[in-house]
Amino acid sequence: MKKRILSIAAPVSALALFSAAAFAGLAAALGWREALALTLLADLCGAACMAIRILWHRPEYAAFLKYMLIGVATTAVNYVCYWLLAHPLRQALGIEPSHTAWVAFSTAVSWLAAVVFSFFPNKTYAFGSHDWSRQTLVREGRTFFLSRLLTFAFDLVFMMVAVPLGMHDMLAKILSNIVVVIGNFVTSKLIFLKKPGRQRAS
Repeated sequence: MKKRILSIAAPVSALALFSAAAFAGLAAALGWREALALTLLADLCGAACMAIRILWHRPEYAAFLKYMLIGVATTAVNYVCYWLLAHPLRQALGIEPSHTAWVAFSTAVSWLAAVVFSFFPNKTYAFGSHDWSRQTLVREGRTFFLSRLLTFAFDLVFMMVAVPLGMHDMLAKILSNIVVVIGNFVTSKLIFLKKPGRQRAS
């Protein structure tokens, strides 16, 4: 217990000393408000890194942390695919930027690319499912796609309802994404959950 407390106290103390030194240096150059904001931001990043390091070795949290890392990569795939379709390809085809059907097409294709990309790392890395039999792949793939389709529909409906009612679109997107992330994590855990008698493929 003492060893565990020391392993946490040491980096926390180092972070506190670093923060004090950084604040003093930044305050002299930028002013105390800007220095405080930057120092707090750095502290949050440092605290997040320490929390991840501690929780990574605890099975009950490791799956969620891995899921979040995959989520960052999946979001990048979504954004890059959307940008390629909505900008270079659209311009090459001579389509207007405000073309609603093309925006919808770009959104749908980028979402599909992100879902396909996220399936395999979620299956193996985040949730430890290594059964590669055809029956298991079809079952997991079907339920994974349908669960993502449901959260995509929720996201779409929520945005279409919340924004016309006066909610800021970015706030609506944040609130919707919170529900989507939680929903996707729960359904992924259910989909890839190891059932009794299931054999891992070697």
